[in-house]
Amino acid sequence: MEQNESHKSKFRAKDHLVSGEYFDITWNESRTIAKTNIENIKDISSYYDSSNYDSFKNTAKGGLDIIYFLIQKIMFRYKLFLIRIYLKGNRVLDYGAGSGKFAAFLSKKKFKTSVVEPYNKEIKNQSLLNINVYEKIADIPKSERYDGITLWHVLEHLPNPQDVLSKIHNILEKKGVLIIALPNINCLDARYYKSYWAALDVPRHIWHYTVKGVTSLVESNGFKLEKKYPLFLDAFYISYISETHKNSRFAMIRGFFFALLSNFSALFSKEFSSMIFIFKKSI
Repeated sequence: MEQNESHKSKFRAKDHLVSGEYFDITWNESRTIAKTNIENIKDISSYYDSSNYDSFKNTAKGGLDIIYFLIQKIMFRYKLFLIRIYLKGNRVLDYGAGSGKFAAFLSKKKFKTSVVEPYNKEIKNQSLLNINVYEKIADIPKSERYDGITLWHVLEHLPNPQDVLSKIHNILEKKGVLIIALPNINCLDARYYKSYWAALDVPRHIWHYTVKGVTSLVESNGFKLEKKYPLFLDAFYISYISETHKNSRFAMIRGFFFALLSNFSALFSKEFSSMIFIFKKSI
C-alpha cells in the first residue's frame, strides 16, 4: 500500500502463504467492511492447501509452531471461560473448526459438540470422539438446535456471510449465543503494516471488518451485541508474521515490540488487533 492508502477505496495485497498472487481489496461506501476480489478464483479451497496453514496444523514442526501451540492452549482456556459465562446450555457448534482441536477440547469439558469444516478434509479421519462432523451447515439435521455457536476467525473466510448468519440464527435456541472472533482492519498494526499486514491473508480472508462493520452485519441478522473482548496475544503473532512479509531483520523482536505498542494504543482506542464479539439472539 502507498502512504495515502487510508484514503483510497481500493488497494492490493499479496498471498504470502500459497500462490504469491496479488488480489484487490475494495472498501464499501461507509468504509466499515472491505472485500477481497476473488471473482477469478475457480476453487478457493486450493488456497488452503498448505502444510503451513496454522488452523489445520496438528503437530509442531519447529520452534515457531511450539510457540503457536502454547498460545493455542492458553486461548482454548480463555475461550472456554467465555463460553461458560454466556452459554445457558452445553450444546455447541464450532463453525469452521479447522483441525478440530478446540471442539475436542470442549467435548472433554462435557459439552455436546458438533463441527462444520468445509476445507480441512482430514478432519473426518481424526479421532474426534462424540463429535458430529459436518462439511456444510446444510448437512446439519433440521431438528438440531444449539445453545451456542462459535466462529473463531471464520466469518472473514465466508463467501456468503449473510446466508450463513441466517442459517446460524435458525439453528440457535431462543436465547442462544453467537461468539465471533476476527481481526480488526482498523487496528494500529493494520494501519502500520498496510499491505504487509498478515491478517489480510488474501484470498482466504474474503472480508475485512471494522468493529462497526461486523456489528452492523451480525445485528442485521437478528442478533444483538452483548460484549467485546480483546485478543491481546493475536497482535504478537500477526505483527511477527507481518514483519516476515516485509523481510525485516530481527522480525520476531520488531514484531514483539510493535505488538506491545498496538495493544497499548488499543487500551485507549479500543481498536485491538483481533477481537471476540459476543452476540445474543434477539428475534
